[in-house]
Amino acid sequence: MPGLKDKIRKGLSLLQSRRAYVCHVEPRLLDLLDADAAFLCSNLDLFRPLVPLPVPPPAKGPILVVGAHPDDEAVGAGGSLILARKRGARIAAAFATDGSSGPGPEEQEIGRIRRAEARAAAAALGAKAEFFRTPVRTLARSRDLAQEVSDWLKSLLERVKPRAVFCPFPLDAHTDHRLAAWALAGALTKEAGEPIIWAYEVASLCPANVVVDISGVEEEKAALIGKYSSQMARFDYVNVALGLNRFHSRHLGGRGAAEAFFRVPAREFKKLVERLSPEQLFKNETDP
Repeated sequence: MPGLKDKIRKGLSLLQSRRAYVCHVEPRLLDLLDADAAFLCSNLDLFRPLVPLPVPPPAKGPILVVGAHPDDEAVGAGGSLILARKRGARIAAAFATDGSSGPGPEEQEIGRIRRAEARAAAAALGAKAEFFRTPVRTLARSRDLAQEVSDWLKSLLERVKPRAVFCPFPLDAHTDHRLAAWALAGALTKEAGEPIIWAYEVASLCPANVVVDISGVEEEKAALIGKYSSQMARFDYVNVALGLNRFHSRHLGGRGAAEAFFRVPAREFKKLVERLSPEQLFKNETDP
C-alpha cells in the first residue's frame, strides 16, 4: 500500500516538527513502516517501552533449569534459583552440552572438570546436574543432534514435571544458548505439562517482562558462579553478571540488583521459537 505508506511518512514528518503532539503507533501498524519511517518513530518517542514488572521467583516446584553449558544457570538465573530454593522449591539442572571442547583427551578433561563444577553448583541448590554428552558448539552444526537434545529434554520434563523452567533466551548471542531454547521448545508437549518458562540472559540482553530482586543474595550468587573456577580463571563472570544485575536495578528504583527474564507460558514460548528461521539457529555442517 504505497499511498498509505506515504501518508504515514508525511504525518510522522509533521509530528517531528511539532513535538507538542502526543500519539502512539500500534504494533500492528509497524509492518506498514519502512526504515526511514521507523526512524522517525524512534525520534518521536512513539513506542511505549516494555517495563519489566518486579516479581518473586517461583515459590513452588519442581523447577527445571536448562543451560547450554555448565555455568549458564548460575550466571543467568543464579540469584533467582537461590531465592527459589530458600522458599522451598525443588530444583533439577540439565545441560545441553557436557562442557568439553572436543573429542581429544585434553578437551575431554576440560569437560570432566566443568561437569564436576556443575555438580557442585547444583548441589548448592539442592539439585542434581544431568548432561547431554556432546561438546560445546556442536548443536548448531547438526539438526539431528539438536533434535536428540530435544528428545532428551522431553524425557526429563516428563520425569520432573516442573511448574517452572529456566532456560536461555531464544535469541541469545551464543548459538548453543539459542539451540538449548530451541530444544526445550520442541520438548514442551502435553505430556510434559504446561510449565511457565523463565528465559534468562547469558551472552546478551533479552526483552524482559519481569525482574527478580536478588539484592539480598548477591554474595551467594557470586559464590555460586565462583564454583566454576575453570571458567572464572579465564573470564570474570561474577563481575559481568553482577554488573548486569545492578544495571537492571533501574527497575527497582536504582538500588540493589535484579535478574531479568522473559517469562511466558509454555505454549507462547513454543510459538515464539517456532517463528525463528533456520538461519538464526543452524549452520551448514561444512562451514569452518
